[in-house]
Amino acid sequence: MQRAPSQPVCEVIACEICLKEIPRDLAHVQEGVGYVQYFCGIDCYAKWQAEENEPQSESVGDRPSRV
Repeated sequence: MQRAPSQPVCEVIACEICLKEIPRDLAHVQEGVGYVQYFCGIDCYAKWQAEENEPQSESVGDRPSRV
């Protein structure tokens, strides 16, 4: 017979940048319309912000064609 855990198990999520698994209640959160992104810390959040603010240099014509 299995015993019920004395404390509830915390929900674990992955950081959007480094994919490190972290407890949801300790994550830094960026909310947007229709989605939520989680980050393990300020460093990963800052990296995500920097990547989001970079101009998109790749255009459709620059992509290699699929064969």
